[in-house]
Amino acid sequence: MNGVKPWGRLVYLTNGPAKSIDLINAEYAFGRGKACQIVLDDNQMISKRQFVIALVEDTPCLMDVSQNGTLVNGHNIARHRIILTHAAEIEIAPEAYFFVFYLPNQPIPLTLPPNSHYMILNTKTLGRGSFADVKMAIDLRSGERVAVKIFDQTITKGVNTKSAMSMLDVRNEVDLLKRIRHPNVVAIKDVIHTTSHVYLFMERITGGELFDHIVSGTGVLEEAEAKFVFFQIARAVHYLHQQGITHRDLKPENLLLETKQPFSRMILTDFGLAKFRPPLQRMQTTCGTFSYMSPEMLTENSPGVPNTGYSSKVDCWSLGCLLFAMLYGELPFGQDTNGHGTDQLFSRIRKGNFEFPNTRVHRVTSQAKNLIECLLKVDPQERYSMEQALEHPWITCQGDILKQLYHRMLKKSGWS
Repeated sequence: MNGVKPWGRLVYLTNGPAKSIDLINAEYAFGRGKACQIVLDDNQMISKRQFVIALVEDTPCLMDVSQNGTLVNGHNIARHRIILTHAAEIEIAPEAYFFVFYLPNQPIPLTLPPNSHYMILNTKTLGRGSFADVKMAIDLRSGERVAVKIFDQTITKGVNTKSAMSMLDVRNEVDLLKRIRHPNVVAIKDVIHTTSHVYLFMERITGGELFDHIVSGTGVLEEAEAKFVFFQIARAVHYLHQQGITHRDLKPENLLLETKQPFSRMILTDFGLAKFRPPLQRMQTTCGTFSYMSPEMLTENSPGVPNTGYSSKVDCWSLGCLLFAMLYGELPFGQDTNGHGTDQLFSRIRKGNFEFPNTRVHRVTSQAKNLIECLLKVDPQERYSMEQALEHPWITCQGDILKQLYHRMLKKSGWS
């Protein structure tokens, strides 16, 4: 077959290095059956004949012939035939097989950053923001699925001050994550800079946001689970504070679960607003999410109020709000809805006015309430630090159990 030009190329990824096939024959059957031209691993999620790729009247097509279906560009074609377009993504079973189809003589789309070992999957968007998208990528050396946060420098390098600061935030997030190694903080794997984009490759977390975990059930967490979640996050934030880093935007949307199971490993993400603060230096930028924002952060923009800055205690306030939300399914000071009620929200936060609702079926212990009160002190000097929070009786009364759960979780996650 030497000299025969392929009509397509298939790159496929398993739990090892990426492989590629030049498609020369008119038809290729894929599956775990030995009669297939491309025999896949003996995975019960894969049918004996999973799908067929063929050249039909000079048009590349894929036909699903499986029991469980085949995804093409994220859609299950369910025993139908579909035309394969350039850079089409084909998936059989989660974490089992992923294929990318390329047409010959076509430029590879922006899925392979220069000088990298990563393939970015354009149809696998994991998250989206004003200046960055988070997509799934493949490490072509190992086949590992990772997340990549892609910053568009053509947007962040705007002429106005706000956009100019955004590119500074990008560099800030990259620099901070390079310095951190903690089981409850997202791990950075690689950074690639081009003239138009910054690619931040990180571990991929599949359990979803803590926010979704809370609202998908009864709207609250049982106190035992809330305690384990808080214990992990407090350890991570305490570690950050020891490194001189303040996150400044702690909220359930920035906390991910490793799995969807209860008592999962928690991972803190999104360091776009985090800031390195040398000892005794105070910060003076208003940022973060209003409902989780501390009184001293709001005071920074108040007319006639001296600009005294704030410390890492702003994170402790946010964790008090987070613990309240996990146990009661609502925020202690309410929330700002599309700009309505902002003044009232700010007033309640500055005064520290909140009450424990009587809506829970299961009673919240007095120790949990006391810890919330200690974290929601208006005066930062009186507010608990993360070290104090971890020594609070609500934690220490079950300290041995929490530590056993924690170390068992780390072992299961592959952390030494």
